[in-house]
Amino acid sequence: MTLPSTRCSSPSRIVAGLLLAALWLVGCAASAPSERSSDTHGPVVEGGPTPPGAGPRLQDPPEVVSRDGFLRTTIVVERRKVRVGNRQLYATTYNGAYMPPTLRVRPGDRIDLTMINKTDKYTNLHTHGLFVSPRAPSDDIFISIKYGQSYHYTYQLPLSHPTGTFWYHSHADMLSAPQVAGGESGILVVEGLKQHLPPSLRNITEHTIALKDFQVQGDAIKTHPLSIGASTHRTVNGQQNPAIHIRPGETQLWRLANIGANIYY
Repeated sequence: MTLPSTRCSSPSRIVAGLLLAALWLVGCAASAPSERSSDTHGPVVEGGPTPPGAGPRLQDPPEVVSRDGFLRTTIVVERRKVRVGNRQLYATTYNGAYMPPTLRVRPGDRIDLTMINKTDKYTNLHTHGLFVSPRAPSDDIFISIKYGQSYHYTYQLPLSHPTGTFWYHSHADMLSAPQVAGGESGILVVEGLKQHLPPSLRNITEHTIALKDFQVQGDAIKTHPLSIGASTHRTVNGQQNPAIHIRPGETQLWRLANIGANIYY
């Protein structure tokens, strides 16, 4: 996706342009990593009482973070009943959650990822937007992981890899749309953006804001047939209508990503 350009010359507008670059919408698709809440990206902000009609406070997805140049993790694909928005529905989950962990890496890192398929449909993984090899065992979209099988992916990011907000999802032939609609998608962040900001903005609060939507069929997320014009339930990080707390005049960094199957914003 092309980022918004700016011809402004004043420092404040340049900073605004850099922040806007972090807010782009994504479209399609050695030691153990640590997991953390993105609250560590900045101070917890109390923005006053939750406004009337708003839902719960926004919860950023959990994270798996690279360490010493490596990110090692496992993604288990399985169908299970989980909380989706304000409902309990059967979904196709990554690691048992409708909103799976954000994978956070740096340019030059290597991602070692094992995918285990516990569903009755074949699946695979596509790291949408990364500058990595399209050949196995990297980002080969023709890999088919059948029920009970696993596959070990290895992605080597170049040192010159651009920073930004990307996503990972199923790209199984003929099944990508229903599997993403069912829940098979998550966020992938390549660090480095904050080094381009002035020192006063490098420790601001950061939020990952993943937009996913679902339709309902009985006690499950509907995956077939899909229609871009159908009525749908929109979620933010798997929550419906969450409240983001922010002080008057405060600057925050929001990473927005549309990781749904077929709707646009």
